[in-house]
Amino acid sequence: AAAALLDGGAIVAAAQEERFTRRKHDPAFPANAIRYCLDASGTAFEDLEAVARQVSVPILCKDFIVDERQVRRARVAGADACLLIVAALSESTLHGLMENCRRYGMCPLVEVHDERELEAAVRCGAEVIGVNNRSLTSMKIDLSKVKRLAPRVPDSCVLVAESGYTNAADIADLPPRVNAVLAGTALMRQADPAATLLEWGRMARSVREGDGRSRAS
Repeated sequence: AAAALLDGGAIVAAAQEERFTRRKHDPAFPANAIRYCLDASGTAFEDLEAVARQVSVPILCKDFIVDERQVRRARVAGADACLLIVAALSESTLHGLMENCRRYGMCPLVEVHDERELEAAVRCGAEVIGVNNRSLTSMKIDLSKVKRLAPRVPDSCVLVAESGYTNAADIADLPPRVNAVLAGTALMRQADPAATLLEWGRMARSVREGDGRSRAS
């Protein structure tokens, strides 16, 4: 499942605004995967299901997943992966939800913010680890976080850089260890998100080809 979600490096695009949601339905939209952010409305899973019917790329369900029923409902709606936030879960619950994801044929993307959470993710057997540059308490962005934690992520894991990337230069500045980027706000602010993704992809490919190492693209 991890290979399907992040094959060869990816930009995972996300948004909640209606304008961007319409673009997500466009088969030409140049994202390797779509992150679908659930909101508080009762139609969130129905909306996810509608998106899943119209795109062929994998879909990551982003929510505060705390219960197996959410995982099952996300799968029924068409999600291929679920975001599991270490800061919101006990270690035993995290492990159980990861197993639930795999049982339903889904990829758990395990999100961490610091060394302690990274260690917990590794102990639980995470195969895809996301480092979120945004603090859940202050909401401030620190792009050095992924650079600090990247060397600590096992080589066997897929590493996703999350939050705070606003332009192609940010993508080019990622450490070589990063396999994928998860982006949302920066794309929602663009008049043409597809063009932005294409620019980021060109930059990432240029850097990757220049140093011969795998980067987000």
